[in-house]
Amino acid sequence: MGVGVGVGVGNVGSNAMGMPNTQQVLAQQQQQQQSMAIQQQMQQMQQQQLQLQQQQQAAMVQQNNQANNQATTPQTPVPPTQPPPRQQQNKEFNTASLCRYGQETVQEIVSRTLELFQTLKVLQPPNGTGQGANMANEKKKKVYEQLEMIKMMFKRLRLIYEKCNENCQLQGMEYTHIESLIPLKEEWDMKSDEKKTSEAYRLTCEERKEIMEQVVLKNRHIKEIIDHLRRIISEINTMLNMRRS
Repeated sequence: MGVGVGVGVGNVGSNAMGMPNTQQVLAQQQQQQQSMAIQQQMQQMQQQQLQLQQQQQAAMVQQNNQANNQATTPQTPVPPTQPPPRQQQNKEFNTASLCRYGQETVQEIVSRTLELFQTLKVLQPPNGTGQGANMANEKKKKVYEQLEMIKMMFKRLRLIYEKCNENCQLQGMEYTHIESLIPLKEEWDMKSDEKKTSEAYRLTCEERKEIMEQVVLKNRHIKEIIDHLRRIISEINTMLNMRRS
């Protein structure tokens, strides 16, 4: 009896020890799952950091490439950039552009001359004081500067005039005086004589004579009608006066 009781108690103790073992297993599984989830999150964060680093490196490489391209671009287009200024110079020396530039120069000369006359109009002699002498010297310098500027503009205008004449001679264009474009009186007389000898002129003259004769006849006829009407009116007036009397 004693042995049986001892065995039964031992079995009960082993069952009691089995329950916490299953709980521990479940707890360990949960811990493992949590640790796996944390590791996955850490891996994802590392991957994101790597992607960000790669993007930053790519951006740095692009910036370096752009900087290198900007540093090298001024050297490569040096030879092709020389011909365009020549074309621009040729365009600037065109006759039409020179004429326009000369017109602008003339306008500038006129404006500068007006400014000079305005300064001379306001100019006053020194009054004997130091301040007045300084002001007079400043105005004198200003007048001399304006005169030098006008002189330089006249020289520029002369150069433009000579260059235009050279271009006209090279292009086969000669300067024609305005007087030569106006027809002379003798030329007009010669043309009128030629017209008088032509048949069309004779025909028009004959038609004009016929029309003038017809107009004269009609005027005479109208005058006769008017005179006749006046007679009739005068007779009517005399008859009315006789009746009243």
